[in-house]
Amino acid sequence: PATPAPKPAPVAKPKPLRDAKPKAEPEPALQEFKDDFEELARDFSEGGTPATARPKPGGSSTVPMMGSRHAAIVGSTQFPYPRHAAEQEIEGKVEVRISVGPDGGFAGAQVMKSSGYRELDDAVLEAVRSWRYQPAVRTGIPVPGFITRVVNFTHGAVITH
Repeated sequence: PATPAPKPAPVAKPKPLRDAKPKAEPEPALQEFKDDFEELARDFSEGGTPATARPKPGGSSTVPMMGSRHAAIVGSTQFPYPRHAAEQEIEGKVEVRISVGPDGGFAGAQVMKSSGYRELDDAVLEAVRSWRYQPAVRTGIPVPGFITRVVNFTHGAVITH
């Protein structure tokens, strides 16, 4: 008589993981950096003022948040009205974007909106080179940052904001 073919051994099905850990949330510091970066990128793509240069509602742009702060100007930001412009009663408003290095040093400046008068624009660019700065800080680490200021030359006076 013929012997029946052997039956294959049963294959055990994998058991579901009972101790499966939920997906980890990103570290708060990393998430804050990502949020800041996304906000800055959104501001630039919309042609607006960088978030690092805008005051937060109810406070100043230098208020630390969870070990972070925006770049800031330290000390006086006064400078003279260019003599020729004052004599000619030339007025105008200059918007300047200042780059601050992680060491707090001046890293560059760019006129974002010109007054229409090179003399006023150049006076602003020259002045911001001599100002003192505090670097931006993210999660306790100094990083490059930006500051935007508007300088108003009006009636022989210079007003920054």
